[in-house]
Amino acid sequence: CEEADSQLSTQFLNSQGLSPYNTRLFKTADKTYVVKVASSDKKKSDPIEMDGNTFQLEYGDYSPLMKRIADNLKLASDNAADATQKKHAARILQILYTRKYRRAQGGLPLLDPRCWSYSGIIHWFY
Repeated sequence: CEEADSQLSTQFLNSQGLSPYNTRLFKTADKTYVVKVASSDKKKSDPIEMDGNTFQLEYGDYSPLMKRIADNLKLASDNAADATQKKHAARILQILYTRKYRRAQGGLPLLDPRCWSYSGIIHWFY
């Protein structure tokens, strides 16, 4: 991929509500791209057209690892200190399973960073 491919793919990912941090881009032919998305769920989207280019989303990249992380976070969330921590865990779980980053209405307050450990993903809260 070249710089133009990178810029185009960033526009596409933004339009789909996905973060480029947990994706890999493959150019399979001229103006045809496959975006592999790290998630525990495995599925493929129908081809998506944008500006004369075709993109296909393939969810499930690193699926076994992402599933282990999500399953263990789900277990850990049972021991959350309060409702806010449970809501944060629920949001991260949704991201781990589907990789969809969507801006929530009336975002959650940020927690003390000591509450979270690095799990190989980048996440943020609105």
